[in-house]
Amino acid sequence: MGNNDWVTGLIIGGLGAAALVVAFGSTSYPAEATSPSFDCRKARAPDEIAICQESVLADIDVLISKAFGRYASEFRPKDDVGADYLADRRACASDVACIAAIQARALETYESESHPWVNLFAQGMMGRKASTYANSAYSHAAITKPGECVKTRIRKVMTRFGEPVNDENADQGTSIQYENNDVQVSYGRGDDLSGIKANQTVVLCLMSVLHDCPKGDTRGNLYLALNLDTGTQWTLTDTQHMCGGA
Repeated sequence: MGNNDWVTGLIIGGLGAAALVVAFGSTSYPAEATSPSFDCRKARAPDEIAICQESVLADIDVLISKAFGRYASEFRPKDDVGADYLADRRACASDVACIAAIQARALETYESESHPWVNLFAQGMMGRKASTYANSAYSHAAITKPGECVKTRIRKVMTRFGEPVNDENADQGTSIQYENNDVQVSYGRGDDLSGIKANQTVVLCLMSVLHDCPKGDTRGNLYLALNLDTGTQWTLTDTQHMCGGA
């Protein structure tokens, strides 16, 4: 086996989609699976078929449909935002990890009410997908579309102000720069970021992008990172502020 084969033995690696939610300790996951917001008998697109075949994705689809009905967009026409998230989901085809990640971001965009289990489910699914890249070749290409993952290395770890990290400046956050030129930024430095260093091997996945944004403002891309050297996993965006922010 390769040096990183142990990663595929992570807890999430052997669980089904519904079990992932339970494994992450959700207390608010719906007790009964539902049908999605569309008629599965008419489903033809790969993403629709995948949602019909996975009850958790179907449950999230219902939440999204209800939230969109109440949604008041901030920067762009509501229907344009919805069309863009649907296009992202369509591009996932049958990739359930990609679909879950898009669903989580769309739901977060459409309403302020928190659904922690949705985010945890999406992170678990994408983490499981990331583990399958443990023995792939290294890539120096930046990620261009949601659901895409690359195996890369950490180039540099700094505070979000560009200073070397140490035990005393955890409140200055963290900026992680990768050899494929993607970046993650956090305001703090929790346990999931402790021990990360330059040259460590990471599988980086783009989970989703924001769509209710001012023209030309592309901030807020959400990435999941699986550190193959430490076994830790974290999700962070590519900037301190989301699109439309400071």
